[in-house]
Amino acid sequence: MLSNFVKFILTASAFSPFLLVYWIVTVIQEAQKYTLPKNDTFVCVITDSLRLVLLPTITSLLIFLCFILLLVWMIRWAKDKLTIHSIVIDSIESSDSGNIVPILIGYFLPALNLFSDIGKHRMYMWGMLFIYILVILVNKNSYSHNPVLWVFGYRHYKVKTSAGVTLILLSKAKIINKKDVTKYVHLTDYLLLNMSH
Repeated sequence: MLSNFVKFILTASAFSPFLLVYWIVTVIQEAQKYTLPKNDTFVCVITDSLRLVLLPTITSLLIFLCFILLLVWMIRWAKDKLTIHSIVIDSIESSDSGNIVPILIGYFLPALNLFSDIGKHRMYMWGMLFIYILVILVNKNSYSHNPVLWVFGYRHYKVKTSAGVTLILLSKAKIINKKDVTKYVHLTDYLLLNMSH
């Protein structure tokens, strides 16, 4: 089902900054272990740095970039290919403020490992990734706010339709008036993308 694929992309991309922070922490820890040989040329220093510091940790960076690219592609695809519907909204309120901060704090948990042995936190990071995706897939009727979308200019709004259904609306436009939202596309059962602008 398309909804599950979209939900996976949203979940994976929401988690992806954790991978970026993990990669940065790992590079810093590996760089601290690396000592520059005397009388080496600049090219030798660069190639040694790539071989000893960056390449062993590149997987986390590549996964981060893949999830971000998938997210950007998915939003563009949804705007171009999904059916646009009309909507009448009874109420609308921002839902970013209470949900984004705890997620952002969670992104920086790997930074605590700057003070520990590098081998210890790899299992922690992959374990957290597995648990995070498992929890999201089990809770099919929920939506985890995605701070990566916030970086791309999207805001989360809780909207109540005229039928009494409460949904989450993603919008690039700052919405103050409920009449500003008249068109949308369905990303998942409970997540809409504003198409009114």
